[in-house]
Amino acid sequence: MKDCKYCLYLPPLGLLSSLKSLLIKGLDGIVSIGAEFYGSNSSSFKSLERLKFYDMKEWEEWECKTTSFPRLRCLFMVQCPKLKGLSEQLLHLEKLYIESCPNLIISEHIEGTSALELLRTRSCPLVNIPMTHYDFIEEMRIFSGCDSLTIFQLNFFPVLRVLCLSGCQNLQRILQEHAHNHLKKMTIRECPQFESFPDEGLSVTFPSLTELEITGCPKVEKFPDGGLPSKVKHMYLSSIKLIVSLRENLDVNTCLQSLTIENLEVESFPDEVLLPPSLTSLAINNFPNFIFPFTKFVNLNLFIFLLLNFYSL
Repeated sequence: MKDCKYCLYLPPLGLLSSLKSLLIKGLDGIVSIGAEFYGSNSSSFKSLERLKFYDMKEWEEWECKTTSFPRLRCLFMVQCPKLKGLSEQLLHLEKLYIESCPNLIISEHIEGTSALELLRTRSCPLVNIPMTHYDFIEEMRIFSGCDSLTIFQLNFFPVLRVLCLSGCQNLQRILQEHAHNHLKKMTIRECPQFESFPDEGLSVTFPSLTELEITGCPKVEKFPDGGLPSKVKHMYLSSIKLIVSLRENLDVNTCLQSLTIENLEVESFPDEVLLPPSLTSLAINNFPNFIFPFTKFVNLNLFIFLLLNFYSL
C-alpha cells in the first residue's frame, strides 16, 4: 500500500496467508494499527517475512496480536515520527532497521530479541541499548541520534562482525576486556568526543579486524601501543596524527592494501609519514591545498599508478 492519503484504517491484510513481503508507505490518515489489520483468523500473516513501514506521519500506536507474524524476520521502520513503541511480540526478528523515528523507544524490548542478528538505527535519539550480554547480534550500525551512548562495551557483543558508530555525539571510548575474534569491520565516524580504544592495543583486542575507519574524530591522536592487527587490509583516516602513527604501529608483515585519506587542510605530509610498501591502492579525498608527496612512496607499482592518474585529474 502506498500514498493512500485518506485511508483511516488498514484492510485485514493478515488474512493473506501466502503474503511474504509487505510495504506500507505514506498513509497519512493512519493513527493506530489494531485488530482490523490482522483479520479474524487465530493466526495472521502466516507467511510474512519482511514488513516495511515508510513515511507514516501520524502513526502513533501499534497493537500486535500474540499469534501474528510467526515467520517475520525483517522489520523496517522509516520516518514514523510519532510512533512511540514496538510490540513485545516482535522478539524473534533477525534484522531490525529504524530510521527517523524520534519518539520510538526500544530499550525495553531489545534485551529479549534472542534471534536478532542485525540492528541498524539512524536519527533515533530515544533508542537506548542496555549494556548487557548480546550473544546473538552480528552486525550493529548506529547513525546519529544515540546521544546517550558514552562508552561502548564491545565485550557484551561476542559474535559481532560489523560495528559502525556514526554521529554519536557523546561517545568517548570502546571497551574490550579480551581478544575479540569475530570483529571484521569497525567504523568510528563523526564522533567528536571519541578519544580512545582499549589500552591493550588493537592487535591484541581485535586480531580478526580487516577493515578500519576512524574519521571525524579529532580527539584520537594516535593508535594505542601494541600495534595494528596484521590482517587489516583496508583503512580510512582523516587525521594527520593517525597517519603519522601508522609508521610505528603497522606490523612488518602487514596486509594493508588500500588506504583512504580525506578531509585534511594540509599542503603535504610531514616527514614522519612513510606509507607502507604493501599498499596497492591509495585515495586522497578533499585536500584543497595538497601538494602530492611522491617521495613518500616506496612501492614502485603504486608510485607509477599514482603518477599516471594524479595529473590526469
